[in-house]
Amino acid sequence: MAVQVIPLVGTPPVVDLQTAGATGDTTTTSATFEDMADTSVTTAGGKALDYMISAGCSINLSSQSTVDIIINVNGSDIANSIRTWEVSSNVLTDAPFILSTQAVVNIADGDIVKLRWRVDGGTATAQNRSMNILGVG
Repeated sequence: MAVQVIPLVGTPPVVDLQTAGATGDTTTTSATFEDMADTSVTTAGGKALDYMISAGCSINLSSQSTVDIIINVNGSDIANSIRTWEVSSNVLTDAPFILSTQAVVNIADGDIVKLRWRVDGGTATAQNRSMNILGVG
């Protein structure tokens, strides 16, 4: 079966597309949100745009605990982007899991977009981190 691509009428052009990420390990034991290494992007669309932000990673936890990730723009957390994973007694703590988040936010040229995280006990280790921002306008 052939696949046909149908362009969307009135779709705004992509003005800014950027990625950040890394495959190596980074860890946290912080109970308060802190920046996740290698997941920071600075917008470069030339003006305020609507951005689709997508970020995620694989995470291991050293103990039964909860880890949260959240998108942050210029020091302000995007509340509806928080995602939580809880490892309970019936889940292996050494098995990695994927945690991702998305948001659509109108932000200015030169704004800094970051992924932040926290853990409520033990150590969280993140691998294969990525953040993608797509500005349309």
